[in-house]
Amino acid sequence: MVINILHLRSGFRFGGPEKLIINSLKYMADSEFRFILSSFILKNIENEFLRYANNQNIKTEPVYINSPFDLSSIRSLKEIIKKHDIRLLIAHDYRAVVISYFARRNTSVKLVAVAHGWTSQSLKIRIYEFVEKRFFPFMDKVVAVSGPKYEELLKLGLPKEKTEKIENCVEIPPKEKIVKTNQLKEELGLLSDDVLIGSVGRLGVEKGHKYLIESSAKLKNKFPSARYVIIGDGSEMANLKSLAERLGVRKLIHFCGWRSDIETIYRGLDIFVLPSLTEGLPIALLEAMSYALPVIASSVGGCPDVVISRKSGILVKPADSDRLADAIGDLIDNKAKRDAMGLEAYSRILENYNMKKYSSSFLELFKKMLSQ
Repeated sequence: MVINILHLRSGFRFGGPEKLIINSLKYMADSEFRFILSSFILKNIENEFLRYANNQNIKTEPVYINSPFDLSSIRSLKEIIKKHDIRLLIAHDYRAVVISYFARRNTSVKLVAVAHGWTSQSLKIRIYEFVEKRFFPFMDKVVAVSGPKYEELLKLGLPKEKTEKIENCVEIPPKEKIVKTNQLKEELGLLSDDVLIGSVGRLGVEKGHKYLIESSAKLKNKFPSARYVIIGDGSEMANLKSLAERLGVRKLIHFCGWRSDIETIYRGLDIFVLPSLTEGLPIALLEAMSYALPVIASSVGGCPDVVISRKSGILVKPADSDRLADAIGDLIDNKAKRDAMGLEAYSRILENYNMKKYSSSFLELFKKMLSQ
């Protein structure tokens, strides 16, 4: 008998959490479960998550809404639950948690919330996150994506038996795919000998890109061959470009927006930087390490669990452009160190953060919950 499980993610964009959800389903295809993905469609805004899922031939169920908190979404989700005889519902963000709580009332559906992380980037977001945390006690299980997030859930008062830690993971590229190429450098008009430093992620204040830009200004005279690329879209794009202009490094930094050809990006970089102020366990960091890139990451969230500093990467204090510049300069100046660090990073991800391990952990959780 096939058991139907529904994933609900309310956002319209396609980023790390969305990629993780879809990639994990490939490794669960032979299980006794059938997975359906659901997300909201607001008026004429395209939902990138559902579009990507459809392209992967994954069953989807859109929830049409007229506003971000359209209460009719509760009724729509109830109908989806009934239509597909959903036995277990997985909510992946604050809006999904709240809507799922009300939609599954008076049913036997098990409800799991996944705590990907909290940004606290604005008063509105802080209110949403406050509400989400208040709903966690009403979940059947809350999954933390990193060790620090797990500890944070316990500090909120959640009992251990209701809390689970399943760390984020990534698909590991085959070894022939981690060989460096000059495709990205050629696209950007760079020389093959230029050292390309890059960051991948949404452009929000909490992602700390301003500190990478400040670091580039500190390094420009000592390392004239250093170039930078920032991959991603977001509310901070204009501010970051303006900062680069003011610091005299705009010509050194390429803002490429969101890119789907992520393999080209990682294979084209020499150094990966994650300058975040807060994180859960960032997919971009895991991806960069899986492509054998030396990484420099802020010591926040789950990053210290992944990066063994000075071995599989370098950890730096967040919001400190001086320390970040020192770390970048250290790697620009030493290709042998970059190569050795990249291989250590690849080995660490291969052994500890692979998708097979992640999917097996979730399948075990599903079976346990549905047997109760």
